[in-house]
Amino acid sequence: MRRYLTIWMLGLACSGFSQQPPVFHTSGRFLLDPCGDTVVMRAPEVCVNHMQYLPEIAKTGANFVRLLMDIPGTSPANLDAMLALVKSSGMGVDVALGNGTHDGSAFADPNYVPVLKKYEDIITLHAQGEGQQSTAAQWLSDAKGAIDKIRGAGLRCPLFILSTSSGRDPFTVLHNGQQLADYDPQHNILCGVQLYWGYTANHVQGWWMSNYGMTDKAAIDSFAAKNFPIVAGIDNWDGYSGNEYYIDYETQMSECQAKKISWFWWDWANPYSGDVNHLTTDGTYGHWASMSGGPFSANFGEVACVTHPASIKNSSKRTAYMLSHTCNGVAARVSADPLSGPMPLAVQFDGLQSTGTGLTYAWTFGDGSTSTAQKPQHTYSAAGSYKVKLIVSGAGNQSSDSTVITVIDPSKEPTEISCGKTATASSAESGVVGAFPAANAVDCNMGTRWASNTTDNEWMYVDLGTPQTFDRVILQWETAYASSYKLQTSGDAQTWADIYSTTTGNGGADTINVNGTARYVRMLGITRATQYGYSLYEFGVYKIPSATTAWQLPGVSPAALDGRSSTRMYTLTGQIVRAERTQGGFPCGVYLVAKGNGAAPRTPSVHIFAPDEGK
Repeated sequence: MRRYLTIWMLGLACSGFSQQPPVFHTSGRFLLDPCGDTVVMRAPEVCVNHMQYLPEIAKTGANFVRLLMDIPGTSPANLDAMLALVKSSGMGVDVALGNGTHDGSAFADPNYVPVLKKYEDIITLHAQGEGQQSTAAQWLSDAKGAIDKIRGAGLRCPLFILSTSSGRDPFTVLHNGQQLADYDPQHNILCGVQLYWGYTANHVQGWWMSNYGMTDKAAIDSFAAKNFPIVAGIDNWDGYSGNEYYIDYETQMSECQAKKISWFWWDWANPYSGDVNHLTTDGTYGHWASMSGGPFSANFGEVACVTHPASIKNSSKRTAYMLSHTCNGVAARVSADPLSGPMPLAVQFDGLQSTGTGLTYAWTFGDGSTSTAQKPQHTYSAAGSYKVKLIVSGAGNQSSDSTVITVIDPSKEPTEISCGKTATASSAESGVVGAFPAANAVDCNMGTRWASNTTDNEWMYVDLGTPQTFDRVILQWETAYASSYKLQTSGDAQTWADIYSTTTGNGGADTINVNGTARYVRMLGITRATQYGYSLYEFGVYKIPSATTAWQLPGVSPAALDGRSSTRMYTLTGQIVRAERTQGGFPCGVYLVAKGNGAAPRTPSVHIFAPDEGK
């Protein structure tokens, strides 16, 4: 059935109001709470299954804690209870996985997303743990893949991403961290470096420090010089490669305090490990750990938590929001309509839902423009992702909220032509046939996936229905990825021709710019990177338009779609031309459908057809 609404305007963008709970957010190199107050993290790590430790940690005055959870071992209900306890203790929490490896999948799991959203005003997510990647390029690719999955699940909180070399390499973060901050659609990234750079017992410089050619102080100075947050990991001892390295944690704490650098300590009392890095002997406040034999080790638990001038107790600050979860009666709330659309994009912002008395408003629109109006309108003329921030002030108090506006150049938006098509695979994971079918990789849903049997030569292909021209293939890998694979095309699903091959696959998101025309497109796995089979969240085949598409009839000019205000379109009587835009392959709606009589004053009536209407 055809459904339409007649209006008198040209142009429609995808719209929606942003009125979500406030979250921690970054500004330059600092982390801010939902009220806009700076938070310098002082935190230990703790296992999620030992809730009794949290009240003991809170006694130190810590303003954050890192929870090491085990998905699926940690149930959503258990996570909910733990996060509730953290919140009632006046702390924020970095939610991490106990095995240290992350690709974003666990946090995008639909079973856990509602819990994470419930507590999103107090959390950061450990999107990528201690990296084992061999190159910075692989680290970037893996991190971007995790960002895509978590943001695709609708989570806006800060994402924590550790460096390579088990988190210890400063240069990967120093040289590439800004790319991640720019890539994240929320621009809400925390990078991390583990400063487990030690000395031997006789105070000789250790391997890590020698390898990176800088002292602890020089590294922390470098962190402070960046325009994105870098969080330090601190410890007292490292047994890398069987050698004992004692870490000058007191200097690291002092330098971090001087430069307002956040830090986490490994760990409070992790029952999963037998190491000697526990701040306490049994997880109880006051039962401090000590260690002999090193220059920085005696009574380190008490020093790090209580007695040192830069200890957790003496340097941690819990902001007013962390204690009350309000901004002293002032709370900023941003509404924006639309949240995305083609350029030029006029957005109506509104701070009306903010609470407080005698409020003043300070908007920054992400492109250098500002406003002090309660309900400003702003037009974006260039494509991009813009972080919009509102600060409201009243009675001496402030609160902030933010949202992101995405402006699209329609002429450059790719269309995912494989979405919803028929897919066929050599196998589904043994024992769960039907649970991970090939169709899951072409359903435009990052929460589902295809998984093969645990053998090398497995494949899946998508049937595009008719021969289609395409320009790009994007493979969104789960942890089980191919280190060696080919992309192939066919006209009959029998005879295949190679169009791409690699022997250096590294998982994450593989974006392959390759031209082809075919009905069938196949991924042929040759060598698995893990003991598992192959698993894809999405197998996307894309067409990149050279210009916005118009379905033309005789006498209809494409001038209305060329992006210039100096041209216009005349339509003949009763004839229709329309253009359709997509976002990430999903229909976003028809944004121009004009019908006119071709005579002066040539004012068209505009019919907006439902996105599901057939062409």
